[in-house]
Amino acid sequence: SSGINAEYGHIIMKSLKNNFRETWLSEIQTSTKLEFYGTVKNNFCKEQYLDNVQNYLDRVSVTRLRISAHRLEIELGRRSKLPREERTCKYCHIKDSQATTESEMHFLENCHAYRSPREKFISKINDIINNPEHSISSVIHAFGLTHSQEEIQKQFNRLLARFISSSFRKREKFLTSLNENS
Repeated sequence: SSGINAEYGHIIMKSLKNNFRETWLSEIQTSTKLEFYGTVKNNFCKEQYLDNVQNYLDRVSVTRLRISAHRLEIELGRRSKLPREERTCKYCHIKDSQATTESEMHFLENCHAYRSPREKFISKINDIINNPEHSISSVIHAFGLTHSQEEIQKQFNRLLARFISSSFRKREKFLTSLNENS
């Protein structure tokens, strides 16, 4: 009798997990808020950076970016019901007269404010990879980097986290200076 209960318990648990995974994946695919999350998260598992990035602020910065719990205009505008096209990057608007949506992708890949640190980050990653066939050309590719050697994986995760964290800090300094000069 207890063997049958354990077997049913196992079947029920497996069914619940599968149902949760399907719902999770469906939410990622249909929610505009989870648009970026869906580009960096395709497997339901614990992310390696949670163990590999020792610096708390760096780890928090990655997590906040991944789940859109940040202060980029894409999210601030969503909270205040501002149309997407009006959630513009203040840096690009002031420095380049461009009205570009400040999304996570813009923040990581295109914003001129982070061009130099972005280029340095990509160069460091490619130095570690040390193989032109497997080199990366964008920050977003670093989210999917995996390596069989644990120490190299830790380096990937730590460099990405440091880039994101320092870019958030640079952004905050820029916005603070804007507010002080207003």
